[in-house]
Amino acid sequence: MYEQPIKQFLGQNHELSGVELEDGTVVDLETGFVAMGSQHHSHYLSEIDLQWKGGNLITDSMCRTSHPRIFALGDLKEGLNQVSIAVADGTLAATAIWRDIRRASPPRKWEENVDQSTVEPVGVVS
Repeated sequence: MYEQPIKQFLGQNHELSGVELEDGTVVDLETGFVAMGSQHHSHYLSEIDLQWKGGNLITDSMCRTSHPRIFALGDLKEGLNQVSIAVADGTLAATAIWRDIRRASPPRKWEENVDQSTVEPVGVVS
């Protein structure tokens, strides 16, 4: 595994024979997996008491960290580093945040918004 920038792909007629890395090294190969990589900027979290595993935040199933109001998504959390996973993480975190807001809000009184004169009582047959 090489973790260096690729200068160019080598080969002919749409067949890969290797890559030349930025430092001039040539790696012979017939197939490869190119990962875009990422560098997340998490230094601003260093003063918050959070649970880490290596460079990744540990989260629950809804992407909540050990702090109840901090969520981690994508490459910042432990797990697969794929765009589709990061999108799903965002959906999970948004759902958890919405649930937290709803639970903290008083119940809605829907009856106040319904015109009672047009509502038939349940179970009444005309």
